[in-house]
Amino acid sequence: MKSEELDENEDSPSYTRGRLPGALMDEFNEGFQQVNAIFAKLGASRGMPWQQVKDRYNRQYSRSNAPNLWNCYSAYFTKHVETELARLPGGQKVDGIPSAEIRKECYRRFKEEYPDKYVDILETWKEYDDLEDIGETVAQRQQLFGKAVKNLNHTVRICQVFHL
Repeated sequence: MKSEELDENEDSPSYTRGRLPGALMDEFNEGFQQVNAIFAKLGASRGMPWQQVKDRYNRQYSRSNAPNLWNCYSAYFTKHVETELARLPGGQKVDGIPSAEIRKECYRRFKEEYPDKYVDILETWKEYDDLEDIGETVAQRQQLFGKAVKNLNHTVRICQVFHL
């Protein structure tokens, strides 16, 4: 059950802590049983245990490997200080290293400017930034290529699921 409050970085809603009401737990359990049945059916049709199907699903569709957006923005901010400071009201000048409060304000304004795209912008920028430091060995390049292919396949699957 989600709360309306946002976490400290304002990236996502915070979650209610503690015990959930019995009716809600019953609803979750019913849904979980349906999900388990889908995994079991898919596994049986492919000769795999349902746990393996679940693990594969989690690797492909969970956002557990997604970068922390605040960390992405901090790196972005560091490489684009002047552009990001220009987001501050009234041409506010900053001497020295910008404080965390100033970065937070710039981040808030960045998200306001790109409300539907800021996650994609930061994740894409992070991938690009990682490519700048690409390894020189063939194995490192193969690994990076494999990661890019996996991310592209994931994006295509999402587009197909949501008919985008």
